[in-house]
Amino acid sequence: MTLRNRLRERRQKRHLSQQQLAELAGASQQTISDIETERRMPSIYTVMQLSKALNVNVETLFYWEE
Repeated sequence: MTLRNRLRERRQKRHLSQQQLAELAGASQQTISDIETERRMPSIYTVMQLSKALNVNVETLFYWEE
């Protein structure tokens, strides 16, 4: 199973740039980019901050793919 995300989709739906989301979530723009392209596995803290910043459940952002 692979952990996938919908971060880019949700960020764009809110009309946010990567930099804007990074500021809201207390992360760097590079971190947001790396998560969106699945080059980086976010910490649980970052997952929670992203979820809060986008006002969605964690399960909306991240899901398992077989």
